[in-house]
Amino acid sequence: MKTRLLFVLPIAIMMMGCQSVSLRRDPEGLRESFLKERPLGTSMKEIEEWVKSKGWKDVAISYSKGFFRNTPFREATVGVKSITVTLGDYVSFPVGFTTMVVAYWGFNEKGELIDVWVNKSADAP
Repeated sequence: MKTRLLFVLPIAIMMMGCQSVSLRRDPEGLRESFLKERPLGTSMKEIEEWVKSKGWKDVAISYSKGFFRNTPFREATVGVKSITVTLGDYVSFPVGFTTMVVAYWGFNEKGELIDVWVNKSADAP
């Protein structure tokens, strides 16, 4: 019984970690993968449907304001419409920092995608 547990436990831990592996990618890598699936110029309606099909739970859609990119030396409001999605979070071991990953899609007045930004923020214990 102990032998089975020693074999099954590491596999279970690895499987739990696999669920958030993509979140651990660098923000630019995540951005590029989103743009491969839905390139610049894609309609807001199509992005909305795509985001909902992914099953992400925290989705905010604004038809009246863009998103604020809070990046040093690149701070700006992007677009006039936006979709914000909390993709999820993960814990970095062994230090225990929780990192939240949020993606933002900005659209012009015609509802065409003009930019995607992925932001990570870490919360220390």
